[in-house]
Amino acid sequence: MNRISLITLIAVLAVPGIAAAQSFAGNYRLQDPQSATTMTVQQDRAGKVSGTLTLDDGSVVKLQGEIKETEAIGIAVMGEKNTLFKLRFQGEQLIYTMIAVTADGKPDLAHAQQFPFERAGGGLGRSVPDTSGGRDPLAGGAATDPFTGVFSDGKVRLELEGNGGRYQGQIQFQGATFPATAQASNGESLKGKFTNEADSFDFAGSLQGATLTFVTGGTTYQLHRQGGKPEAVVNPLVGGARKSVPAASQVPAAQPIAGGQVVNDPSMGVRFSVPPGWKPQKQQANYIMGHDTIPGMILVIPHTSNSIQELAAAASEPLYQAEDGQLMVTSSPQNLASNMIVADYGGNVQGKDARGRIVGIVSPFGGGFLVMAGADAASYGPQHARLAEDIARSMRFSKPQAPPEAVMWKQKLTGMRVKYFKHGGSSDVSGAYSWSDERDIDLCSNGTFQSAGGFQGSLGTANGSAIIDPGSKSQSGQWAIIGQAGQPALQLQHTSGKVETFVLSTDGSKTFLNDVRWYVIENPTCQ
Repeated sequence: MNRISLITLIAVLAVPGIAAAQSFAGNYRLQDPQSATTMTVQQDRAGKVSGTLTLDDGSVVKLQGEIKETEAIGIAVMGEKNTLFKLRFQGEQLIYTMIAVTADGKPDLAHAQQFPFERAGGGLGRSVPDTSGGRDPLAGGAATDPFTGVFSDGKVRLELEGNGGRYQGQIQFQGATFPATAQASNGESLKGKFTNEADSFDFAGSLQGATLTFVTGGTTYQLHRQGGKPEAVVNPLVGGARKSVPAASQVPAAQPIAGGQVVNDPSMGVRFSVPPGWKPQKQQANYIMGHDTIPGMILVIPHTSNSIQELAAAASEPLYQAEDGQLMVTSSPQNLASNMIVADYGGNVQGKDARGRIVGIVSPFGGGFLVMAGADAASYGPQHARLAEDIARSMRFSKPQAPPEAVMWKQKLTGMRVKYFKHGGSSDVSGAYSWSDERDIDLCSNGTFQSAGGFQGSLGTANGSAIIDPGSKSQSGQWAIIGQAGQPALQLQHTSGKVETFVLSTDGSKTFLNDVRWYVIENPTCQ
């Protein structure tokens, strides 16, 4: 993230206003009937905002910033391109202002563009609720909306998201996808429209239990809810839950696939079934499967997340991004089990539209795997979705065997400090700014660690100054070198219960943690 531009923008754009904290959190859609652009915004009590802007072509822009009086100001990042943004309410509209950055890192206010958004499901921007009155604003909570989720009979697939009786989503039939909107006056009946190019068609639905009777043009389909009862990814604030590795007792029993080949990989700590007819091949730390007659591919890829919350938080990031195309998650992640979430993905690779199902599963020993089953859009079908879920459900975990390099890494890092830092700045006649972003992790010989660091920045101009200094974040706990999907990894077990895992690698004399350059230096605090 270009934090320099964030400091500059706050200093230049911040204006006096009402002192009450504005609430920008929610789901929004662009007020343009020809556009499918949506925006999701999260906000915390400290005045930080984050979110995503999903464009018509499926591209995702990541938002991060902070609230200044009645506006939110920050950085919008898509790939290597950064712009600045500002959010403010104008009546019922949320105005998104996009501001380009000049070659010298300054906001180009003269050419700023504004886009009006409206809340998905209605509602206005309101002040953050006051918690001083004694009522816990987190208590209770609305029940899951009965129409959100995925319904299918193997031929027709209806996906809806929303709340408050207003929904948006898509209908998939015979390889084609049709955008859809719907409304419900109660929890049992639904009315909506879907579009096919310039034409629109009505549909209606009635819900009984897990079955949605879907009617359009005089034809009736019985659609069944997929993945069981709809539920959001586990809320870490409910019941005192923590974002930690699931205990072995919480992981559901493996369900082997009948007649399938078994892959047993002790170095990666996993055993799973391969569906009949599919041929697995291991390439580095990944498994790739193909079939002689069924189009498409299945991938089993390791990840370093230690909870389904971490997996869900990463859903806005590209699954694949290169010069030949991009794949993105296209539906909200849903729970399949206590350690498993599922979503659909899509995009375009090498000039072809692609679709698929992705399942993320977390091991009780840390990390886990992503199972992706997909094909080109014309060939993709329900069987691919079932393949991904069946393989994920067949997984049985064991503690990964430490790779031979683990001993070398243990010797290299014991009693040392690993350090990450970036810094920069500039000055001219209008003023000066500087910034630094760093983190130190001291790895003591007794197995404990201490960590500190954070981002700091300052801007000075003739009209005043702005400073971002949240203070150094100090953390501590236990550290170890473990095996992570057959690769050596540094694992930090925080006293708070948080777990961090960094896959270790080298390039000559350079050290990398999760493919990011860190420095190994002398440790001044412990040996």
